[in-house]
Amino acid sequence: MGRQMAWVLAMALAGGGAAHASGRHEQWKAVKRLGVGVAVEVRSAGQAGAEECRVVRVDNAALTCEREKNPNADWDAGTGARLVFPRGAVEGVWVWQDASDRRILTAMGIGFGIGALLCSGLGPGPAFACAGIGALIGAGFAASGPPPRPWWNPPSSLPARPREMVRKLVYQAPAGAAVSP
Repeated sequence: MGRQMAWVLAMALAGGGAAHASGRHEQWKAVKRLGVGVAVEVRSAGQAGAEECRVVRVDNAALTCEREKNPNADWDAGTGARLVFPRGAVEGVWVWQDASDRRILTAMGIGFGIGALLCSGLGPGPAFACAGIGALIGAGFAASGPPPRPWWNPPSSLPARPREMVRKLVYQAPAGAAVSP
């Protein structure tokens, strides 16, 4: 029973990942689902790098956003400017998201799978209970801070855990679709 459960879990993960990844970056709908005010990075044809801005409006024809004010840069005329990227010129759109959420969900999934495998010989009820406990243990490990350094650190000297941000691709133009303006 344990081997069957492991096989089913492996097939579900492999098949689900392949189905999920196929064609997902070719969807302009994902850009349209971005809310107003979301910080994005847009790479368009003919530009050397990505432009950082906040979404103002997205429709079938274009992405409109407002350039963020940067106190460290010497921008007078460009500060707060509205940028319009025609859909045909957009090569890629990225957003930044907190990586700790992904880490916790991944650890919960691993804990769930290990718990289910350990108790799979006892039947479906105990296997599900062990899987739930494993998910909680995995989430606890992921949410806890890094282990203390060499011996013991007084509570007042523990460093705050920095937020880890990950750049997530929301849209990538199909090969050869982006044309220079």
